[in-house]
Amino acid sequence: MKYLVAGLAAAALLGGCGSGSNPFEGDAPAEPTDTTTEDPNIDPTDPNVDVNSRFLFDTGQDLTMNSVTFDEVNNQLIINNLPFDGPEQIYDNIGSRNEAEFFASRKTPTTGRIQHYAVFVKRDDLEATAAAGAEWGDFGFGGANIKRDSFNLPANGEYVYTGVYAGVRTFDDRTGLHLVTGDAELLLDINDLDPAAGLQGNIVGSVSNRTRTLPDGTALAGLPNLILNSVTFNTETGVFEGGTANTFTPDGNIRDNGSYEGLIAGVNGEEIGALTLIEGVAELQTVSFETVEFEVVTPTGTTTGTANALTPEARVTVQALVDAGFETPVVRVQAADLPTGAVITSTTIDTQEFRSDFNARELGVIGADQVIP
Repeated sequence: MKYLVAGLAAAALLGGCGSGSNPFEGDAPAEPTDTTTEDPNIDPTDPNVDVNSRFLFDTGQDLTMNSVTFDEVNNQLIINNLPFDGPEQIYDNIGSRNEAEFFASRKTPTTGRIQHYAVFVKRDDLEATAAAGAEWGDFGFGGANIKRDSFNLPANGEYVYTGVYAGVRTFDDRTGLHLVTGDAELLLDINDLDPAAGLQGNIVGSVSNRTRTLPDGTALAGLPNLILNSVTFNTETGVFEGGTANTFTPDGNIRDNGSYEGLIAGVNGEEIGALTLIEGVAELQTVSFETVEFEVVTPTGTTTGTANALTPEARVTVQALVDAGFETPVVRVQAADLPTGAVITSTTIDTQEFRSDFNARELGVIGADQVIP
């Protein structure tokens, strides 16, 4: 884990000197031997112990968030187990988009030194939250949670659910965070597939109109649709897990790989909530650029030539825009790219793919309501 703030690395080095014991303390009395045997395959900190609440929790991926509470009176989130987000663990509302609310951790000169952000989606029976740090030099610590108040399966049949997607997007070799929203659609078939080993039915879905901004609201380039592939659900609990999730490039190749899981919620199964985790190339744009033909007429004759807008200097500029997530406009041939006296005789628009050499991880949540015919 890399934290790119001057001074903290030096402090960490100093704090890491020695064996970790306190040289000013005397010998401590011997502790009694603990003979308790623990299952090494069970993480004692795993918060997934309540069927009505699910976390994206994996300490190996720094997905450590294990508690989240929405304070409706003060319009705040209280989030636990994300390092350096402040001792009060309070996140204040900073805005909204597409029915998703955005929150930011509290930062002072001495506490909360790593800025964190969270997205929050609320339904009648569901609350969904995803959070991550914006100033780690890699994906950083984060997590996501959905919780429900009640659950029953709807009657046999097929159902459509529509709602909101919200996510936090971080990067594997740089700081920064993007807030993502989208339109979610989930399909639920209660009857098919037939029951087997406590699982039945089928759920598929998608997220379209994936729009993103910086936390300050600066607009960024859009992202491809997220496809949620077929998964079955548990008939007793309404839980589904192990679903795969993907996005695709314009030519049909996989861009992001990931997973999704979730809960059916509501006294009659009126809602579905889901958690998503995807990872892939952070930025990919097909950039349009001009190629021109020109002629230069002089007293000694006429010469012709071709100029391409993607000069070495222009490529550097375009790559920087793409890496930052900004939509790149058509790159135009500049006067400086042409010889003196040149007259353009034709212009064509070509395209070239630019992609970042780093990846993004996006933690997302969905809250969706059953469509009533």
